[in-house]
Amino acid sequence: MKLHAQRHPTILALAYLQVCSGLLEVGAALFGAFMRSLGASSEVLGFVLGLGYAAAVLGSLAGGRLTDRLGARAALLGGVALTTLGLAVEGLSASWPTAALGYLLIQWAQMVSRPAALRLIAEAVRDRVGDALGFLNTAYSVVAIGGALLAGWLAQEAGWSTVFLAKTGLNLSALLAMALAIPPPRGRPTPTPRSQPEGWGWLLLRRAPLRYIYAAVIVGTVLGYAPSFLAYDPRLAGNPLALAWLPSIYNAVWLLSNWPIGLLSDRVGRWKVVAGGYALASLAWFLFPWPREAAHLYLLYALYGLGDSATSYAELLAMEKAPKEKQGQALGLFNALRFVGSGVGESCGGLLWSRIGAGASYTLAALGASTACLLVLHQASRGSKPGSRGAQS
Repeated sequence: MKLHAQRHPTILALAYLQVCSGLLEVGAALFGAFMRSLGASSEVLGFVLGLGYAAAVLGSLAGGRLTDRLGARAALLGGVALTTLGLAVEGLSASWPTAALGYLLIQWAQMVSRPAALRLIAEAVRDRVGDALGFLNTAYSVVAIGGALLAGWLAQEAGWSTVFLAKTGLNLSALLAMALAIPPPRGRPTPTPRSQPEGWGWLLLRRAPLRYIYAAVIVGTVLGYAPSFLAYDPRLAGNPLALAWLPSIYNAVWLLSNWPIGLLSDRVGRWKVVAGGYALASLAWFLFPWPREAAHLYLLYALYGLGDSATSYAELLAMEKAPKEKQGQALGLFNALRFVGSGVGESCGGLLWSRIGAGASYTLAALGASTACLLVLHQASRGSKPGSRGAQS
């Protein structure tokens, strides 16, 4: 008799990491408030975010290769250990340059561990990957709803140092739990056959489904820089508690939607789910410039969160459309391109925000999501044709 996906020891260990991460959730909006409290302008924040995404690109590529070469467990534990170190650096920071160094380390290390985590999920539950990933995202959201508000309140009452040092301790406990619960591999990872060229998996780009997945994530992230600058929206005025509601709402939406969406994607195909997610995000950002009350902004941010919940399964598409021996590299390349797009967008985003304003920035985010939706729909229609290589989802 098979265990339910969420009862597998590996899934439980990853769920504990999610809970520890979400107890004090510091998303983009709160990180912007943290940097602002250290004297960083919107231009400085954009520069730091851009460097962070560059670090994440390198981490994604390294993580994909390490997952295929050394094994998913080793890559995951190493990435989480370095993430913990980065949190400690941020907790001890007295100026924004030091905080930026900690942020860069966190971005690199988290993306080293990301392909490994998804590979461990696939190895643990096989045909129930959407179910397991939805459960893990839900576990995070359950605590992150209050965790974001707790982080905002704690930053206001005790300072940002307390927030990041507390997160350091939580991450250490998760690292120990995973080291004990996730079993070591029985043998070494299967090496890539010599008949297949080495490198960073560029042969993956010869597969049409992967090309469309990668193109969609690039265009969506290049134009979608606006959410990282919400701390500079005059309607929110950089208030930590007002901004803390945004990740709380976002995580509440993921709590209610992500697991059902994962189950749905296992049954009806991930292409449809991902395209629908991009469409919802596009609608939210098209409407975002118009409300004047914060309550209406929160409603639209919830709609964006629902769309983002669905588009998160594009990562599984990238893994499933690659040959097994290159799945780590396919995931690494997906995340690398995602962060290249975000790095380009947000490096310019601070300047764009100050030059063209918030409204035009939200419109660009909507156009990016719309274009990504059309790319995914185009590949989905090609895959549904008889004899098409991309038919499987």
